[in-house]
Amino acid sequence: MIRRVEVDKVTALERKQAEAIKNLWKDPGIQECYDKWREYQLSDSAKYYLTDFDRIAMPSFVPTQQDILRVRVPTTGIIKYPFDLENIVFRMVDVGSQRSERRKWIHCFESVTSIIFLVALSEYDQVLAECDNEVRNGCIFVMYRKRRPKQDVKAAGDFILKLYQDQNPDKQKVIYSHFTCATDTENNRFVFVAVKDTILQLDLREFSLV
Repeated sequence: MIRRVEVDKVTALERKQAEAIKNLWKDPGIQECYDKWREYQLSDSAKYYLTDFDRIAMPSFVPTQQDILRVRVPTTGIIKYPFDLENIVFRMVDVGSQRSERRKWIHCFESVTSIIFLVALSEYDQVLAECDNEVRNGCIFVMYRKRRPKQDVKAAGDFILKLYQDQNPDKQKVIYSHFTCATDTENNRFVFVAVKDTILQLDLREFSLV
């Protein structure tokens, strides 16, 4: 029944379809499979939606802010987002990170003030989406276990951050780092304000105003 559903055309679930999805999610085999979601490129938001599927399947369902934030759609091509932050207009250019998209990046570097490089810490041990036998960062997978104490989130984050900072060939170019969560709107607002201040300081320095 679920296989026959044309996902792109669904705007509302029939009751029998909703029950089938709920029963499938409760299946021990499916739960065991999801426990290995990193091996199968499954969305880490799937558990959020399927655990709360009764609410989502209701005819009166209206997505919450968290529902919307947890939807993950990979970027393809080049997308421009102009936005106003405290009366200053920024233009953000979002580019796809897949290998097939990287050749397009060269067209985006003219008149660039700053580059925001986003890294998902939860994907340190996953394989590439376009190559299922290549780990996204093999050295992290090998060295990560040597960190002590165990299950220290801050130590693990600092370790991965240093791996990226060590790739900076020009020590005159400062890397400003922030740990955040895509669904934490308040934290992200703080990060964007910090980025704005950084850009303004760099502009002032470039024109010898500070």
